[in-house]
Amino acid sequence: MDRYKEDLFQLQAKIERGDKLITGLADEKIRWEKSLVSLDEQYYNLVGDAALAASFMSLCGPFPADFREELNKLWLKKIKSLQIPHNAEYQFIKFLGSQATIKKWQMDGLPIDQFSTENGVCITKGERWALNIDPQTQANSWIKKMYGKNLTILDVNDKKMLQKMSQCVQKGKVVLLQDVLETLDPSMDNLLNKSVIKMGSDLFVKLGDGEVLYNPKFQLFITTRMSNPHYTPEVSTKVNVINFTIKEQGLEEQCLGIVVEQEQPALESNKNQLVDKIENGQKQLKDLEDGIL
Repeated sequence: MDRYKEDLFQLQAKIERGDKLITGLADEKIRWEKSLVSLDEQYYNLVGDAALAASFMSLCGPFPADFREELNKLWLKKIKSLQIPHNAEYQFIKFLGSQATIKKWQMDGLPIDQFSTENGVCITKGERWALNIDPQTQANSWIKKMYGKNLTILDVNDKKMLQKMSQCVQKGKVVLLQDVLETLDPSMDNLLNKSVIKMGSDLFVKLGDGEVLYNPKFQLFITTRMSNPHYTPEVSTKVNVINFTIKEQGLEEQCLGIVVEQEQPALESNKNQLVDKIENGQKQLKDLEDGIL
């Protein structure tokens, strides 16, 4: 008899929890319906948006802001003429980035102008390692602040650079190789090309004269202080060349952001806190939805 009472109690508790869950999810119906419409639109426009993003990622990195804008206009015109579905309000930054992530980058020192934000997306989303043309060292400073103590900094003039790089590859470190010139060490070609060989369950890459165990967590950033380097096509096919050189328009946008931050520090602080809360809230909401489904 006691066992039946316990089963009855558990069944009643499950029914109560089920009623609460259904009542709570009823309010989410409208939001989910809107999300479904939005996802359908994104899916329909995915081909054109992805083509535009891939074109930008592949070709626009080395160019200044004004030329990037001209290329985007030409691609949009071509997409429309071919009647390929795409978002009428397409923006490269919004397609591959998120507001919360971009704000986090800016808090870590990435300049707030659109040109620098595009570079941030290219560096973090590109399939190839990024080689940043960085005469003002803005990319260098941002990468250092973004990874902090987890970043290993290597100098191209260090005689033990390859040995240190091998250790970082094996341990899955994040590496910043700074102050490179117009040519890159040929012994790093396989690493730059991500020519990874699988042997059994392990991955290996040839670095220097030997093969090194490759950790998939390994990341590489490259910077140069040269203002106008001339990289050969061989180098450009191995890495994603990103032009971080700030022009007058970019400096104006950065100065405006600094003035606003200095004039309204409380407002800027509140904005940063709100962005953090939104990011955490979105992550928590996604985790809850995944758990429910």
